[in-house]
Amino acid sequence: MFKILTTKVFGLTKRVLRRDFSGNTGIAIKNSIFQFLTNAIGKVGSLIFTVFLARILLPEIFGLYSLALSTILIFAAFTDLGTNSALIKFLSKNEKNQRKAGAFIYFIRNLKLKLTVLSSLILILSSYFIANFYYKKPIFLALLAGSLYILFNSILGFVVGLFQARNNFKYPFYKEIFYQITRLVLVPITILFVLDSSKEILLGGIFLSLSLCFFFSIFFLYPKIKKYPSDKLSEKEKKEVIKFIIPLSATALTGLFFGTIDIIMLGRFVHSSYLAYYQAAFALIGSVSVLIPFAAAFFPVFSRLSEEKLKLVLKKSLAVTFIFSFFAIIFTLFLSDIVVKAIYGVEYLPTSKILRILSILLLVDSFNAVFSNFFISQSKNKFLSKTLILATFLNILLNFILIKYFLQFSMFHATIGAAIATILSRIFILGIFFIKNYKEKRK
Repeated sequence: MFKILTTKVFGLTKRVLRRDFSGNTGIAIKNSIFQFLTNAIGKVGSLIFTVFLARILLPEIFGLYSLALSTILIFAAFTDLGTNSALIKFLSKNEKNQRKAGAFIYFIRNLKLKLTVLSSLILILSSYFIANFYYKKPIFLALLAGSLYILFNSILGFVVGLFQARNNFKYPFYKEIFYQITRLVLVPITILFVLDSSKEILLGGIFLSLSLCFFFSIFFLYPKIKKYPSDKLSEKEKKEVIKFIIPLSATALTGLFFGTIDIIMLGRFVHSSYLAYYQAAFALIGSVSVLIPFAAAFFPVFSRLSEEKLKLVLKKSLAVTFIFSFFAIIFTLFLSDIVVKAIYGVEYLPTSKILRILSILLLVDSFNAVFSNFFISQSKNKFLSKTLILATFLNILLNFILIKYFLQFSMFHATIGAAIATILSRIFILGIFFIKNYKEKRK
């Protein structure tokens, strides 16, 4: 079994060393390398940026920043709704017919632009109510600046999709480097100029500068965009695009709500400092968990194996993942105080308690990643979507119940309640995965 895997992986490695990217396999290898490097640059840059903000802003204002960002991302989700995936699918499918490809590009572009403008306008109109009546926190100007954040981020996502649809992952990789450098230069300069201003102005300035980073990234890619002539799409072709987008919309929205609902609900009940501790803990868990489910990275190769061999690989992947996750959890439990103090500073020491509780996610999320790749390799996307939607509703319910219950003790306990709700909802997903896999075995 593993002789087969070793041979395949070794063969891919030889092609990379020889820089042999010919054929479909070569294109896939090259794209995977650039995508991996893009993700790596993004994660490293994001971690550095998050640590910088956490240290310079201190818990109170960093918590407000995290709350404003989570709120903006909720609105930003409505600008995609599967349009980027549709762009990649229909442009790739019609690449040989330039006029037809152009027709799909302009139809999807106009659809995405309408969604983007609508989302930005709704955020502008509701930002005062959200900041002053729902959260009762000084993030009004940040949410207003968030409308530009949504606009430029959405356009940038569309432009990146144009490159990916043509199997060109090189320029999105260069864009990611440019964006991370721009963000690490422009945001600190902005903070330096407005640090002595009010919290409202400071946060508004940060999100305005982040918006400009997206704007500059668009113009970084613009000269390399391929121009297409265009026909008009038939009503049938337009319906085909919409039909493709609708199922993806539900998955995209529930996935985002699943990742941000805890901050959104906590924001109403606790002081912003506790949001900072919570966000800081999650950032550390996320940076560590990326290193664990490495077995999942080989599933594009595994998907070419027979079903029985694939199941054996799943079993061994879970075993290896468990070992790495176990040691990561032990490391987190015993060294969380030292890690938090070294990375964020003494002001964030309460983060270590939340970090210990969330450490179980190093195992749960790693198992979920392996299972997800396993089910995707078997084309069970609908099952994954239904599971995620169900878990999202459970997460909302558990957050409301546990935050309200623990709030009677203290705001910090309420933050712990949100952490427990997140853990339970993700364990719920893992339980469904195990049940599904068990039933598949018995068939």
